[in-house]
Amino acid sequence: MEVIVLLPAAVACYDDRTDGTVVKALPPDLAFYVHSGRHGRMTVVDLYRRAEKVSWLVIGHLVMRVGEARLRVGGIGGVGTAREHRHKGYAALCMLKALEVMEAEGFHLSALFGIPNFYHRWGYARAVPEPRLKFATDSAALAKVPAGYRIVPFNRTRHGPQVLALYEANQCLRTLSAVRPAPGHWRGFWLASSWFRRSEAFVVVRGGHVEGYGVNDQDRKAMIVTEAGYRSPAVFPAITAEFARRARARRVPEMTLHLPPDHAYARYLRRFGLDVVVHYWRSGDGTARIMLLDRTFRDCEGELTRRLRASALARARFAVRIGCELGEVRLAAQGGRVRVRPGTGGMRVTVPQPILTQLLIGYRTVDDAMTEPGVRIPREAVDPLSALFPPALPYCLPADRF
Repeated sequence: MEVIVLLPAAVACYDDRTDGTVVKALPPDLAFYVHSGRHGRMTVVDLYRRAEKVSWLVIGHLVMRVGEARLRVGGIGGVGTAREHRHKGYAALCMLKALEVMEAEGFHLSALFGIPNFYHRWGYARAVPEPRLKFATDSAALAKVPAGYRIVPFNRTRHGPQVLALYEANQCLRTLSAVRPAPGHWRGFWLASSWFRRSEAFVVVRGGHVEGYGVNDQDRKAMIVTEAGYRSPAVFPAITAEFARRARARRVPEMTLHLPPDHAYARYLRRFGLDVVVHYWRSGDGTARIMLLDRTFRDCEGELTRRLRASALARARFAVRIGCELGEVRLAAQGGRVRVRPGTGGMRVTVPQPILTQLLIGYRTVDDAMTEPGVRIPREAVDPLSALFPPALPYCLPADRF
């Protein structure tokens, strides 16, 4: 059942003159309505002026990975303002109310794919690089479907559970990859490389089992691959042969892949000749921020321990107190395990929340973060922090974006 709630008429408003926030009373003719949507899997924030809805956004209820940790993420999408009410600060009010709602509902993080030069003011930091991999159709056509494999169109009812299992196995440690819902709620591969396109998918079957799958845009003039999944690399020739067949049918000389370059399928494609470009946007596109500092790090204890054990400091003993706008969190390492516990001991570190978010997800390194204003990391804390925050390539596949 949908629940509609009228929230209090007060909001923290962003002030461009001071580059900060101030709490102001909401004008009496404005009111927020927050209600659930899509069977409780999203929260809708609507701003009304008298009886007219003037601005709105949606908070998707997502689960995303930070390594092996699974965190609740509020995915901001559908931000809009009625044309006649633009440039009045209404979208900014909705964003601030959304932050209030996400904090109250206990989200670890928030993320969005948005326009440049807008969302940084609410603490969102660049988080998702955009790789583009290109390889020649003629080279890929050298791959052949091995004996015993068949290519069939993807059917969500028949193939969905097996495809989801392959996706989970392939993405189990990919930071910012989405934990897809159960087959009965999964929407399938309806979203392609952009909101304005739709996708088509196939599966590679052997002996009645799905061994792999591929997804590409429905486009007569280009071959854009958005996903490839596998049970083992033995299926890669079959996937490549099918992508090449589709590219040749479109008469396009090369294919573009939206896959991270450290993906196993991307590594396989190097033998055919592969061009790799990774865009790190200055502003906008894939961004994220921490909502609840202590809860986020507590629920990442297992992942932080995994990182520590993979480092040269696996058996080291240390404690680091990291402070930011959201408060302070203390990380203590002992006996090859990381604990998030309160205390007064430890090296004191100051890192603004946006940069701390980037460190946690591996978007940037500790050495690089130290060049930013407001970051204060003593020399003795560099190696411990580098062990806990190693570089990574966070990525969210197009089908899971919001």
